[in-house]
Amino acid sequence: MEMTKRILVVDDDKAVGGCFLAALEMQGYKAECAFTAMQAMVLIENFEYDLIILDYYLPDMTGEVFLRETDITSRSKVLLVTGRLTREMVMTMFKLGISGYLSKPVGSEALLHNVQFHISRTKPSAYTK
Repeated sequence: MEMTKRILVVDDDKAVGGCFLAALEMQGYKAECAFTAMQAMVLIENFEYDLIILDYYLPDMTGEVFLRETDITSRSKVLLVTGRLTREMVMTMFKLGISGYLSKPVGSEALLHNVQFHISRTKPSAYTK
C-alpha cells in the first residue's frame, strides 16, 4: 500500500492556499499551508514533504531566498507558482532546484495534474546505469 503523499503549500494569499488545500485533500493528499516563508521553514524542520508548492512573492522573503536558505530541494520537489513570472526568475529557480512552475491564476485541474506529474517523477539514482 502506497503512503499518502505530503504536500506543503506556501502562499501568502489565504484564498489561494485554501483552494489549493481543498483540491489536494479531495485527491487524498496530506496537505498543509504556510502563509510566510518563516512558517514554512518551521514546518519543514518538523516534517518531511514530498512536494512544496511555493509562491515566489511572500511577505517575508522571495522564493529564491527561501530556497537558498532551506536547501529543501535535496529532500523535496518544489513547484513554483507565481502571478508575475519572468524568464530570469524561472532560470534562477531551476538552477536552485525547482521541478517545475505554474503561472497564476491556477485552476484545480492544472494544479492537480502538475502535482501528480511531479510527485510521480523520481530522481534517478547516481548509481543508475
